[in-house]
Amino acid sequence: IVLDEWKYPGLIMSDWFGTYDGVASIKAGLSIEMPFPAARGPKLLQAIKEGRLSESDLTGPLTRVIDYLKLTAAPKEEERRPERASPSGPSDRATFIRQAAADGIVLLKNDGILPINPSEAGKIAVIGSLATDRVLAHLIRPSYIVSPLEGLKAAFHAHPEKLVHAHGVQTHKMVPVLGAPYTDKVDFTFWNRGDRKSGGQSVVTETHNEAHVAILLRPIPGLGKEYEIEMNTTVRVAETGKYAMSVVACSDAEVFIDGKSVYTFTPKGVMDIQQQLFYSADYEQTFDVNLEAGKDYTVQVIAQSQAQSGHEPVGQGLRFGIVKHITREESLAEAVALAKESDVVLCFVGTTAEWEMEGIDRKNIALPAGQEELVRAVLEANEKVVIVNQSGAAVDLSCAAGARAVLHAH
Repeated sequence: IVLDEWKYPGLIMSDWFGTYDGVASIKAGLSIEMPFPAARGPKLLQAIKEGRLSESDLTGPLTRVIDYLKLTAAPKEEERRPERASPSGPSDRATFIRQAAADGIVLLKNDGILPINPSEAGKIAVIGSLATDRVLAHLIRPSYIVSPLEGLKAAFHAHPEKLVHAHGVQTHKMVPVLGAPYTDKVDFTFWNRGDRKSGGQSVVTETHNEAHVAILLRPIPGLGKEYEIEMNTTVRVAETGKYAMSVVACSDAEVFIDGKSVYTFTPKGVMDIQQQLFYSADYEQTFDVNLEAGKDYTVQVIAQSQAQSGHEPVGQGLRFGIVKHITREESLAEAVALAKESDVVLCFVGTTAEWEMEGIDRKNIALPAGQEELVRAVLEANEKVVIVNQSGAAVDLSCAAGARAVLHAH
């Protein structure tokens, strides 16, 4: 219909994982299978050898790709339109991007409580996990991240005593990935299977600031089909107590703390790349440990690569999480107590990439994980409340009807 009846001149590209029959898709005119040739790639040559695909079947899809490349080729510098020209250097880009983000903040409501003057303000309660927790997906690695609380501290640098933070309810779906403030460096060492135990040479070591590595068909020179991922880091907690730790691995994995095995991860089944990207929460396994404040703990995870199953590429990687145990009742009580003794409350709510991303559907548009209850409790405790919502799509903020100001800041 698109090519013959409508005479569409462009190429046709599939949605991610939307191709189920490679031969039929080529004959129908599909030029590009996203996100990679999962259905067609490994089977294409065999189909040609068996005569199920001819050169004429390939000519149309390939020609449309070439035509599209010619059409979208980068213009000469002098032909660029001014608004498309990128800033000249890294610092300029950072400034440009930061300004674009600031300009994207929308003031939905304000009865005069904003702006807040740091020199004139009294005690300000900063409430909510999204004042400190990461909102961006962990596959995105920006050059730097400034949390809302860090930004406020910078603005109130002359009056740091005026800002007090309460975490509020836990908003995560999965245990938050291990990173700051528990550690600032996580090493992932890749070994061809057998070399680690035999004292052989590792293939490569990557250093991340968070305990999350996903291969996603990324080639690693020297790494065979069967390998191990060894994660090493040092963890220090600020409060003594019980902590939840979590593992998401694509195959068997074992967790060691100070050299002692504390948990063995056995996968529920084969995890393909689509499941790794969008449904990793379904594969997460958690366990509890007691940790002492101020003590360094060495944490090591040994994860095996996942064996290839059929032609569909399987997921490869490792994710490790940590969070302090706290009940919703305790977190609400802490937030309410702080709100009552403060002059103004800045309450941060919203969604994260765990709740809102492509490939999954939300069951409703309510604020997830008890945040509506948090907002109502804070509004009851203090009449000067500013709600700051961080979400990439619509959320129901009817619970914030009594707030003095509402910002949409994502």
